[in-house]
Amino acid sequence: MKNFGNFRIYIFLFLLSILFYGNSLFNGHNLDDSTITTSNPLVRKGIAAIPEIFTSPYFSDGHNTFGYRPMTKASFALEYSLWGENLFLSHLVNLLVYALACCILYRTLLLLFSEYGQIYSLLVCILFLAHPIHTEVVCSLKNREVLFSFTGAITAFYFYLRFAQSGKWLVLLPALISLAFAAFSKEDAAVYLVIIPFSLYYFRKIEWKKLLVVVASLVVLVLLLKLLASGALLVRRETRIFLYYENPLLFDPDKSHFISMTFSTLAHYIRLLFLPYPLISYYGYNAFPIPGIYNYKTIVSALLVAVSVVFSILQFRKRTLIGFSILFFFLAISLFTNSFFPVAGIVGDRLAFNASLGFCIFTIALLYRLFKLDPATSNSFQPLFFFSKNQGVRNSTILVLIVFWGLTFSRNFEWKDILTLTGRDVEKAPESLMLNTLLGGALLDKSNSPQTDPAQKNALTDQAVIHYTRALSLYPRLPVVLNNLGMIEALDYANFDQALAYFLKAIEAEKGHAEYYLNAASTYVRLNRNNEAVDFFRQAIETDSTYGKAYLALSDALVSQGRLDDAISLHRLAIRRGVYAREYPTFTKLGDLYLMKKDTALAVEAYGQAVLINPSNKGLLHKIIRYYLNRGEPEKAAPFLKLQK
Repeated sequence: MKNFGNFRIYIFLFLLSILFYGNSLFNGHNLDDSTITTSNPLVRKGIAAIPEIFTSPYFSDGHNTFGYRPMTKASFALEYSLWGENLFLSHLVNLLVYALACCILYRTLLLLFSEYGQIYSLLVCILFLAHPIHTEVVCSLKNREVLFSFTGAITAFYFYLRFAQSGKWLVLLPALISLAFAAFSKEDAAVYLVIIPFSLYYFRKIEWKKLLVVVASLVVLVLLLKLLASGALLVRRETRIFLYYENPLLFDPDKSHFISMTFSTLAHYIRLLFLPYPLISYYGYNAFPIPGIYNYKTIVSALLVAVSVVFSILQFRKRTLIGFSILFFFLAISLFTNSFFPVAGIVGDRLAFNASLGFCIFTIALLYRLFKLDPATSNSFQPLFFFSKNQGVRNSTILVLIVFWGLTFSRNFEWKDILTLTGRDVEKAPESLMLNTLLGGALLDKSNSPQTDPAQKNALTDQAVIHYTRALSLYPRLPVVLNNLGMIEALDYANFDQALAYFLKAIEAEKGHAEYYLNAASTYVRLNRNNEAVDFFRQAIETDSTYGKAYLALSDALVSQGRLDDAISLHRLAIRRGVYAREYPTFTKLGDLYLMKKDTALAVEAYGQAVLINPSNKGLLHKIIRYYLNRGEPEKAAPFLKLQK
């Protein structure tokens, strides 16, 4: 047998990763990227925020608080300290982590499939690296969490294999550290709590004592990680509010639909692994309808799953590669089948990342069977290429790589930015509520961008309306779409009656959103219905007592009615509540009101508080100093003179 050195294979895998994903380096932000990366307040603090990141939930926006995935967010904070917002370098990190993960995977497969030699493990690894279903994970910065989770889990797998081989207890330490890294990157790593002991039993013929040690170490790790996570988060209560359009199963009283959706989900992933086209960034309602229990697709899917499971069980005693690969696939995909709990988005390309390894093991094993080769004896390399001398395996592998490269390379371009991605994906899934909503928002953002040609602005806005209207036809109670359509009608079309109708529908759909009340109130002002405007401004403040824009807008409405004392009382209420923001400099506005009442002394006192908070207002600072000096009160001018110096 002619072996190739592992170092040369690692170089080859890195180069192959660049060949497949090099064009992703020029992409920008995409779905949810900025939420976790440079727009995240903690990330923008850089390295200094890492301790806080490890004591904070993964996501929190006032409505939802859930998850504990500090590793990825910490990596973005480190990046921000090193090079700021450089998307090229951030995408490069994703690519390099992916290449590293594939190298570790190859090393792990060599141990797992030691009986089958080097070439089989390498072919599995190459197929895994090339599979187009991974484009979402590599191209989306936010999904670095999946890359980290997989890398940590596969590394842990490698060290557990080493333990099974050597029995050395010290090998368990890096295994546990790696698995902890995976768990703190994303919860997907949980499937390896079953996959690792199952694989050791299946292939390594591990002793029962060692197997019990492995299982015990995994149980202890889970308990320890849960303890650490709950302690880091100070036992914060998680709140995850799922919406109907994320997964209708949550609101479906017919429990049989859970069964039909489970089989439909499995069939979707199996089809996508064999034929990875079209790839879509978000499915959800109505791109993935709930099939009935007696639907022919459900029945065919159930039969396919049943045959696969029975076949793999029958192969269990023979310890075959095909039997193992099928069981691996079902174990890895089990968390995302909508059987244990409904999945946000129903299905997702990124959710099949771990399960795709089972598919790759299956495919290469099937190739060997088709060409009547034994992986254990067919293990020599073709000179200059990392493929078997057998022409059937070699040619099949090259053909698949060419097809997969074309699909991957073109999909990378589609991940350029959210406008490009949603624009392409909505063509593939025109009934997707979320894709129409996201595309409408992307078009609106582009329309409102200062860089947009004024001639294009109206066309982009009109396109946004088309997709928002389509979204409402699918789900009429979508508050963000109703609100955005109201903004378009008010600001772009000056159709205030229609705008108000949209804002009121948005409030009816989601009463706890202060912005909707504010927008409705502002529209009432445009319609000269000031009493109603005041009522809605007050409701905005009642909904969010720290909403500075609402205080400012209500103050203007009160002033327009000649109610200066009410406006002053409102600002004093804001001061007591600690409301002060760039769009609402509380003390400055209070000073303006006192000037309107010709109470200069109180006005200057309020302005003084304003410059103490924001000394950069040099003009106002100079006026205060001059006022006190002209009145012969240098002691009152003194603190402001210090600020001036």
